[in-house]
Formats: sequence, C-alpha cells, structure tokens
Amino acid sequence: MFRKNEHAKELVAVLAAIMIVTAAVNIYLVWNIRNSLMEGAPGQRAPETGTVSLPTLEGYVPVDIKTEANSIILTSGCRQISMVTTPHQIYSIENGLDGKIDTRPTTHDIMADILETYGIRVLEARVDDMKDGAYYATLILQKNSRVLVQDTRPSDAIGIALRFGVPVYLSEHMLDAYGKAIC
Repeated sequence: MFRKNEHAKELVAVLAAIMIVTAAVNIYLVWNIRNSLMEGAPGQRAPETGTVSLPTLEGYVPVDIKTEANSIILTSGCRQISMVTTPHQIYSIENGLDGKIDTRPTTHDIMADILETYGIRVLEARVDDMKDGAYYATLILQKNSRVLVQDTRPSDAIGIALRFGVPVYLSEHMLDAYGKAIC
C-alpha cells in the first residue's frame, strides 16, 4: 500500500511538472507575439503601412482536420497526412472542432482569450515542413496593419485556428512527400 502511494505521488509530481513547462512555453509564446505586434520588436512582419501584406498561399492547400486516437489527420483531396501528438493536444483540438470549452479552459482556449483581449486577429494557420521527424507550422496574426508570421507547433497552430474559425493550410511539398493516397 505504501508503495502505491509513492508511485501516485511521483505521477502527480511528473504531471505537475509537465503542466508547468507547458504553461511556461505558452507564456513565452504570448509574450513574444505581444512584443512583436504591439511594441515593434523585430520579427517577421509586414511594413507598417495602410495595407496589410499577407504571405502568399502559393504552394499551400486548404485541409480538413480530424483526429483519430493520438493523431491529427489533415486531408486535402485524395491525400492525407497523419501527425502524432499528445492526448492533451488531441483533446484540445477535438474541443476546437466541436466548438466546445470545458469547465476549465485548455491552453488553446487561454491563448485565444489573450489574443482577443489584445485585439490580435488570427488570420490562418499553416503546416509548413517536417525536419528530423518534427513538424513545423506558422500562425499568421494581425494587429492593426502589422502582420506577424509566428513559428509554432502544428498542434498549437491548429488548436488556435479552430477557435477562431480560420483556415488551416498544408504545404503541397509535404503532401507530395508524406501524404497517403486515400481515394
């Protein structure tokens, strides 16, 4: 019995550590976005003019999103890519797909609230590349006439995009290289 309690305590400690690290990463991301858009910090943004300049969508295709077990499935036409992620990310993405907010908000819900509070619009999400087994994505954000292309994990980009009802795009070269035929 004593041994079970120690294992439970260890598990709780590990889960608490994971939650603290996740919170720290998300705080860093919000701070980086806020500084880049609101205070003019260096970043990938369009010049401050009266018009908004968005990165081109050339080489990208819109995708439908679904989840299956521990994977995010991105589908375009007769091809799809499956990306493995954590159960927490899957749960949050499923909530985004269903337009649901639980009793306690997920980190994607919190990020959406913070972005809305600062008047930052989410324009779209893009899954750009895969290197060394890791997927790369960007969120395209706007504050007034400033546009920011923010590097992020695909699961975070998708989770946030779903909460704002904006499109998710996938790089065609990824679909060509890693896509599976489904038709």
